[in-house]
Amino acid sequence: MALRPQVLRAYRDLLRTIHVVFRADSTAVRHCKGEARKGFIQHVAERDPMRIQKLIVEAADATEFLRQHIAQAALNQQGRYGAFSSC
Repeated sequence: MALRPQVLRAYRDLLRTIHVVFRADSTAVRHCKGEARKGFIQHVAERDPMRIQKLIVEAADATEFLRQHIAQAALNQQGRYGAFSSC
């Protein structure tokens, strides 16, 4: 099975998740997307299929961690932090 589509899918999923999780913080979005890009570029020359598969799993784990464990909060009118609402 070709690994390139899996790598690209993992990269796109990670970038989309970063955008969703940090949607209220453009600085965090830029920083996290830059770090994700650096991580993928760092391994661009990797040719070992087993190592590439492990890297795909790492990217999927990072994506899942962001989805499950990061909460974006915003300061509300009462001066308290609460869940971010895009509405």
